[in-house]
Amino acid sequence: MLMAECVLKVNNLDAFYGDFQALFNVNIEVKASEVVAIIGSNGAGKSTLLKSISGLIKNHTPMVEYKSIKIGSYRPDQVSKLGIALVPEGRQLFPSLTVKENLLIGAAANRSSGSEWTIERVVELFPFINERLGSSPADLSGGQQQMVAIGRALMGNPDFILFDEISLGLAPVIIKSIYKALPNIIKGGVSAIIVEQDIGMAKSVSNRLYCLQEGRVSLSGTSSEVSFEQIRKAYFGV
Repeated sequence: MLMAECVLKVNNLDAFYGDFQALFNVNIEVKASEVVAIIGSNGAGKSTLLKSISGLIKNHTPMVEYKSIKIGSYRPDQVSKLGIALVPEGRQLFPSLTVKENLLIGAAANRSSGSEWTIERVVELFPFINERLGSSPADLSGGQQQMVAIGRALMGNPDFILFDEISLGLAPVIIKSIYKALPNIIKGGVSAIIVEQDIGMAKSVSNRLYCLQEGRVSLSGTSSEVSFEQIRKAYFGV
């Protein structure tokens, strides 16, 4: 059996906010068409890892490698044009723009790929959007805003999607609805990293997982094989 190509490598990553070091020698990798979950308690460095990959935090060039291109020092717009999209924590939609305009902003990366996302396709994925294209995101529920944020990321036709705290603060029924759409998002060679607080959900939707504790990788393995007891020990270091 042929091994899937590794499309993303994080190599000995250290990340800082000023003088504060948030990540220490972090190594992860993601293969083509793979979903990798990043778990860990609040403050463990999960969001910092995604910010480092997406260019929101600059690092030494070799620390992040995407499709053999060393992108650690790239700006967010440069990372986006390579096919990496971020669904940020807190959605970060533009309330002064309509839902449709927010979606169109996602198309600014102007990429062509094997799977072209349009507003029509996003509406098929999340049908409620069709009735709210002219609305302000401020008039939507948190779950609906999350769906628009996902749609905005898809409009750039990414090959790789970073989901930061995809279910944070949402009702269980909304979380289930979002994850139900995941197979239609992650297909055709698209890979993803999902930061997720719900360990059971993280295990169920991912191929592999990494646990971060105080900025360091404390556990990694195949999601189906890593036990909850191993995860508990990795979370708390006991």
